[in-house]
Amino acid sequence: MGTKIQKKGILPYLDISFRDPTNPTALVKLISVDGETAAILEKKKVGNLLIGDFLKKKIKSLEDMSIFPNETLETAATKMLDPGKDFTLPSIKLKGKEVVTNGIALFNKDKLTGLLPSRQSVLFVLLTDKMGTSARITQKLTNSDSSNTSDYITIDVSNQKLKRNLKITTDKKGNVYAHIKLQLKVIAIESPRDNLYTMDDREKLNKELSKPLTKEAKKIINKLQKANCDAFGIGRHLIAYHPELWRKKNWDKDYAKVKFKPEVEVSILYSGVLK
Repeated sequence: MGTKIQKKGILPYLDISFRDPTNPTALVKLISVDGETAAILEKKKVGNLLIGDFLKKKIKSLEDMSIFPNETLETAATKMLDPGKDFTLPSIKLKGKEVVTNGIALFNKDKLTGLLPSRQSVLFVLLTDKMGTSARITQKLTNSDSSNTSDYITIDVSNQKLKRNLKITTDKKGNVYAHIKLQLKVIAIESPRDNLYTMDDREKLNKELSKPLTKEAKKIINKLQKANCDAFGIGRHLIAYHPELWRKKNWDKDYAKVKFKPEVEVSILYSGVLK
């Protein structure tokens, strides 16, 4: 789907497919294209693969790596019709002659309203508690503008050790608070520190990683609120557990007022093997 259609609203284009009982909506993937869809489909083939097969394999691979959220026509259409939850889609674009990853497209109801860049996509997927089979993050450890590789660390996240807790509370004034705590058990794949064997070294690096990732999580949530994309389903929680408060809300305006508190806690494992 191209940019113009997405900004106008995609539900009319999907409604027939979604309501057709013979259509396997749980298997159909939706892709957001930055620009014109025709420009990509006109390629017809990428290498030895037909463009359709290429896109299907590319999206599946990036979902497994937690770079893209795992959305289907069925899950996306259900959220489009849900006043308390929004959806996101993988975004691609044509760069020269190559089809490349563009980030994660943000939607409010059925309209495209924003974009998370690729560098924030893995952390976003982890925050939604929808990790694929693997997840890798490269994080800068210093505040300098240096691009020196020794300033960065690459970590692999264990999906068996991932813990994400979303706690939503309200007060008497009707304010809504959302505390998202993400606990990551990781392996340091590439590290500027040669010695991570002592507890002190690991604890220090844990804090150096947790702080910037928490800061990045805040930036992601700011973009979600700016795009009015309730990807965490805060509204759905209010509908279920605080229906009277929900009826007083104008969610198109009040979602941006939710007071989020993200917290990312990193713990480097003792060895280079996830246990």
